[in-house]
Amino acid sequence: MFKKKHIIVTSIIILFLITLIISTGFFISFLGDSNIVSYLQSINRLRFAMYGLVHIIVSLLGLFVIFAVMAVHEFKKTRELEVSHAKLEYLVEHDYLTKLPNRFKFRTMFEKISESGKEFALILFDIDDFKNINDNNSHTCGDEVLRVISTRLLFLMVNGIFFASRFGGDEFLILYTNGHLGEDSEDLAKIKKIFDTPIIFENKKINVQASMGIVNSVPGENILDKMISNADIAMYEAKKSGKNKIVFFTKEMKNPLTRTNIVKMILEDAIKNDGIRVVYQPQIDVETGKIHGYEALMRLKDDILFPAEFIPVAEETGLIVKIDRILTEKVIQQMAQWRDHGIPLYKVSINYSYAQIEDETYVDFVDGLLKQYKIDPEYIGIEVTESLFAGVNKDKAMKLFNSFVERGITLALDDFGTGYSSLSYLTYLPVCVVKIDKTLVDNYLDSERDGFIKNIVRLVHSLKMKLTVEGVEQEWQQEKLKGFKCDYIQGYYYSKPIPGEKVEGFVKEMQL
Repeated sequence: MFKKKHIIVTSIIILFLITLIISTGFFISFLGDSNIVSYLQSINRLRFAMYGLVHIIVSLLGLFVIFAVMAVHEFKKTRELEVSHAKLEYLVEHDYLTKLPNRFKFRTMFEKISESGKEFALILFDIDDFKNINDNNSHTCGDEVLRVISTRLLFLMVNGIFFASRFGGDEFLILYTNGHLGEDSEDLAKIKKIFDTPIIFENKKINVQASMGIVNSVPGENILDKMISNADIAMYEAKKSGKNKIVFFTKEMKNPLTRTNIVKMILEDAIKNDGIRVVYQPQIDVETGKIHGYEALMRLKDDILFPAEFIPVAEETGLIVKIDRILTEKVIQQMAQWRDHGIPLYKVSINYSYAQIEDETYVDFVDGLLKQYKIDPEYIGIEVTESLFAGVNKDKAMKLFNSFVERGITLALDDFGTGYSSLSYLTYLPVCVVKIDKTLVDNYLDSERDGFIKNIVRLVHSLKMKLTVEGVEQEWQQEKLKGFKCDYIQGYYYSKPIPGEKVEGFVKEMQL
C-alpha cells in the first residue's frame, strides 16, 4: 500500500506528463495546421511557437526536479538508517557512562586474540577505596572519576596493543595483545601511568590508585571466565598486600583459600568480634521536605570489604542469617537510644535476604526485640526483593509476609523494575511501599525517557501504594520527581548513609 507522500508525488508526475503531452501535441499540430495559421494571423507565429517550446522544457525540468528531490530523499533516508544502525551497534557494544567497550565487545576481542594463537595478557583492576570517594564526595564525583579513568584508557587504546573495557562498578579489564607482560614491562608502566595525575572535581584534587591482577595466556587454557577469575584472585592478593599494587597470577594462589573462603573468614570474624556496624540513609517526604524514615545499611568496621563483595558471600554461605539478626538487634537498640535521648523516631527499613527464608523464627526474633526495647512495630519496615522468590515456594513466602503484617510491620518491594516479574508480584504481595533503584533514575529520568518513571509512579499509586526513589543526587532530579508526585526520596541529594550517633544532628538540621 502506497504511503500518502508517494501518492502525492505520483499524482504530480502524472499531471506533468499530461501537460507535456498536450503541450507537445499542440505545438506540433500548430506548426502543421494551415487553418489555425489563418485563424491566428494576428498573433505572432514565432512567439506562440516559442511559448509551446518553453512549456515543454519547463515540464521536463519539473520532472527532473521531482526525480532529483526523490533521489535526495531516498539518499538521506538510507543515510539516516545507516547512522541509526551505527548508533544502535555502538550502544550495544559500549558502556553508557564511560563510553568504553563493554563486556560483550571485550569477549569478542578476547576470542579473536585467543583463536589467533598469539601470546597475550589480561589485566583486571579496580579503583582502591572507591567507596570512600563516593561517601566523602558524592556519587557524581565517583562517576566523574570513572569517566576520567576511562578517557585515559581510551587514549591508551590508540596504539592498538591495548583493548580496555568496563567490567562493572569500578572494575576494568584490559586485553594486552602484544605478548606476555612482565613486572618490568614498559607497556605495563603505561597502564600504571594512568593513575599518576590527580583528578580535579569541583576544584578538589582526587588522588586515584588501583589494585591490579594480571594473568598471562597459557596455550590450551585461554578461557575468558577462567582468566578473569584468576586475575580476580591476583587482584585480591594486591589489595591484601596494601592496595595500589600489581600482582601476577600464579597457580599457587589457587588453593582452598579462594577469595570466597577469605571473605567468609572475614565475615565469621566480624560476627564473632563485633565487626558489624550499621549506617542509616534518610528517606525524605518529597511534598513536605521532612524526614519520613531511614534505610538501615550494613557495613564492616574499617570498611575492609564493600557490601557488593561480602553480601553475596554471606548469602551463599548462609552467614547472612546471623549477620541480619545482629543488624536487626543493633537497629532496634539504636532506636531505643534515640527515643531515650529525645530524638523523634521514624520508620527504619531493614533489608531481608532470600537466604533468610529458612530462618523460620526471624519474625518472632524481631517481635521479641520490639517488646524488649518497647519500640512500636510501626517504626520497623522490611524490604524484600524479587530474588526472594527464586527457588522458594510461593506459599512459604506469603506466610512469612503475612506474619510480618500481622505484627504491624510493613513491607516494601525493593529494586522494582529491574526484574521481569515485578508487576505480577505487586498484584498479590502485601507491600505498601515500592522502591526503584538508582539505575532507573540514571537511565530514565532525563527529558527524553522520563515517561517510564511517570508510568511507574502512576502504576504504584493506582495500587494504593507509596513510591520511594533511591539514588537521587541532583536538585533537578528532586524537582522532577516532585513534579511526578513521587512520595519519598533517598539519596546523596539529602544525605549519604550516616552513623546512628549523627542522626540527631541530621534531624536538627532538617528542622531548621
